[in-house]
Amino acid sequence: MLLVPVKIKGFALCLMLIALAFFGLPVYADSVWVSQLQNEVTLGQVDKIKEDLIAAEKSGAALFVLRIDTPGGAMEATRILVQAILDSQVPVAAYVAPAGARASSAGTYILSAAHIAAMSPATNIGSAKPVVLSFGDVDEDMKQKLENDAAAQLRALAQLRGRNANWLTESVTE
Repeated sequence: MLLVPVKIKGFALCLMLIALAFFGLPVYADSVWVSQLQNEVTLGQVDKIKEDLIAAEKSGAALFVLRIDTPGGAMEATRILVQAILDSQVPVAAYVAPAGARASSAGTYILSAAHIAAMSPATNIGSAKPVVLSFGDVDEDMKQKLENDAAAQLRALAQLRGRNANWLTESVTE
C-alpha cells in the first residue's frame, strides 16, 4: 500500500476541486494522501488503510484518496473499513482504478461509504451479495438474514451519500 503526499495533477486536481466545492475546504498540493486497496479485502489490508487514514488526519490532510481494485473479501473487514471512512475527519475519495479495475462485492460497500466515489473508464462495481463459506448446508433463514443485513447497509450508505439506493440494494438482492 502507498501512503504519500502527492503533487496536484490530473485526477488529483479534479478531486481536490470537488472537495473544495462540497466541503468548503482550503486544499493544498501537499495535503492529498493516497492509499490502495488491492486484491481481496482482509483485516490486514483494512488495518493498513486505517493506519494511513489516521496518518492523513494527523497531518491535517484535506483529502484522502483510496484507490480500489478488489474482487471483494471478508464482510467483517469491510464493515470495519466502512466505519473508519464514515468516522473520518478527512473527506475520503474512493477511486476505482486503473482502467479494467473493479470494486466488486466488498468494494461496492467501500465505494458507497466514501464521500466522493469515482471510477476510471472500463471499471465496474457491483455483485455485492454476501457469500457464505461453510462445510455443510447453510440454513436458508441465515442466508436471508445476511442478505437483508447487507442490503440494508448499502441502502443506508446510499441515503447518507445521496446515491442510487435502489441500484445498490439490487446489487445485493439480484
